[in-house]
Amino acid sequence: LQTGSPDEVYDRPVSRFVSEFLGTSNIFEAKSLTGSMFLVTTEGAGSIKIRAASSENRISGEAVVLAVRPEKLKISDRPSGASNEIAASVANGVFRGMYHAYQLRLPGREDPLVAYRQGEAGNFEIGSEVYVSWLPEDVVLLADDRASSKEAIQRTV
Repeated sequence: LQTGSPDEVYDRPVSRFVSEFLGTSNIFEAKSLTGSMFLVTTEGAGSIKIRAASSENRISGEAVVLAVRPEKLKISDRPSGASNEIAASVANGVFRGMYHAYQLRLPGREDPLVAYRQGEAGNFEIGSEVYVSWLPEDVVLLADDRASSKEAIQRTV
């Protein structure tokens, strides 16, 4: 459960449930490397390092859940050198009046990233190779409440 203003709860959810309940979130299950650096392991394609603006002290190797909202992702046809930048391919794109919604495939990741692009020139065709990036301050560390929900369900059965 979380209380706060709508903007606060949307922008800084405390749990995976709240993050996904209030809209689309790009969720990453990761391991802590340092207080602000995290490692996401992908199947057969190596790993992705994600930098957050977190000042929390984390134990190296600690499992964490990270979230980034789709409107925080930037898409480009060339690398920008941003701290959280990953090569991806456009799996799907839909025009939704005020913005384009894209599904982006990352090598070794089953779930696509979702990115909203509003008011920017140029659209990306399905199959295009792109670069997706986001700012460290847009990464939110979440409590992974899925495990506790599963345990509660198992106890009631």
